[in-house]
Amino acid sequence: MSDHIFVTGDCHGENNIQKLSSRKWPEGKKLDREDYLIVAGDFRLLWSNNPKDKLEQHLKRWYSQEKPWTTLVVDGNHENHKRLNALPTKEMFGGTVGVIHENIYHLRRGEVYIINGSKFFVMGGATSVDKIYRRIDISWWEEEIPNHSQFDHGLDNLEKNNWQVDYVVTHTIPFDASFAFNFGMGDYKGLTTCSVSRYLNHVALNLKYKEWYFGHFHDDINKGKFHLVYNNIIQIQ
Repeated sequence: MSDHIFVTGDCHGENNIQKLSSRKWPEGKKLDREDYLIVAGDFRLLWSNNPKDKLEQHLKRWYSQEKPWTTLVVDGNHENHKRLNALPTKEMFGGTVGVIHENIYHLRRGEVYIINGSKFFVMGGATSVDKIYRRIDISWWEEEIPNHSQFDHGLDNLEKNNWQVDYVVTHTIPFDASFAFNFGMGDYKGLTTCSVSRYLNHVALNLKYKEWYFGHFHDDINKGKFHLVYNNIIQIQ
């Protein structure tokens, strides 16, 4: 089994080990470094401001020594964005990635990547509705919301690709699409004021794509082309 792509949702640090264990996901044992697992945000391996954090070091060893695949991370809102933004970068899949570890890469906002022959548009970030209970630059980072340059970078890349890709992976969902999931009621997850969700509305209205995968809402639900993924690990190739 080789050259496959899987997508899953939020891992939130220590939950990586539970969700992706060989007991929970035995298929993972059959993979190699040419197989890719994409996490749709809130990976949260980089969380502490201390790079020597014990959980971080443990997860890096766990991924590099015990797991055979390559992990690709779209950032969510619960990430240490300052550390993600400071990562060394390299060219992969026709775009730029951040190097988290030897087999873990950050898929950067607004890039269009070609992975195993398929085009992926990615845009991380979302609004944290719990930020009033968190400490800035300790457990919440203002950079959770993409800046204008990152938003524009995404639109420029979509223009270069004639507004056509195979797959979209984001952390949150276009605002209009949220009503199919009953997320448009009230201010669930900050959707009514989330600039990322509003931006993705514009993308969804203009983009041709096969399937759209997102996390953030801690559930597993499919509605047409939109796939909310949390515990499931979906093979898309």
